[in-house]
Amino acid sequence: MLIAQISDCHLTKDNACDERGVDRLAQLQRAVDFLQEQWPELDAVVVSGDVSDDGTAASYAQAKDALAHLPCPAFVLPGNHDLREPMRTAFAAQGYLPAQGPLCYAQRIGDLQIVALDSLEEGQVAGVFCEQQATWLEGQLKASAETPTLVFVHHPPFATGLTGVDEICLREGRERFWEVLAPHPQVLGVASGHIHHAMSAVHHRTAGALLVSTCQGLACQFHHDLIGDAMGGASIDPLALRLFKYADGQLSAHLRSL
Repeated sequence: MLIAQISDCHLTKDNACDERGVDRLAQLQRAVDFLQEQWPELDAVVVSGDVSDDGTAASYAQAKDALAHLPCPAFVLPGNHDLREPMRTAFAAQGYLPAQGPLCYAQRIGDLQIVALDSLEEGQVAGVFCEQQATWLEGQLKASAETPTLVFVHHPPFATGLTGVDEICLREGRERFWEVLAPHPQVLGVASGHIHHAMSAVHHRTAGALLVSTCQGLACQFHHDLIGDAMGGASIDPLALRLFKYADGQLSAHLRSL
């Protein structure tokens, strides 16, 4: 099975180029075209937050139209630049987003389950994992104890190794998040966006180790300082997305340049 992750599109209502002259919608369309051409056998695509930069209905309509050209189902989840209600309305017809409350959901894709969480606290850069979602996630994982699972959440709930970045990741509820996941060996990985930088690591918990990773952003990449605390500059390239392969009970993560 192949699951693709793209992240941080930052679309706007007027599709204006950003300060670097980047056409963000064209970047998303480039990723869609790449996946169509290279992996027509894809099982699903997950857009892990910051679909929009301004939270407008028009920006979500652009995303929905672009994602409709994929050869497989596409799923979105909110990031700190998104707004819940416009996102919920725009993707309501796809049927996977809840009608009210946090935009968290679970979808069975072949032999694998994807679980999407809603770490958005509107108006804030950092993310939260609230008790309402903790209760929901506990119930979902207990009900699918035999199903291999990949969790997506926009804000990384783990240390990235980037000192100046971790403070704007999952600020509240991180310990609770890992408390919920601790007894569930079927959770094979946790995938995030937000930091516009690709990294991966191994996280250890009661039920064994799992893969944690982030994905590069489609809008731009941040060149974080791996030694000091600097956030680093931004550039358009390299543009990349992440692919998760699940086979023979093993989940592997791969980065592919566009």
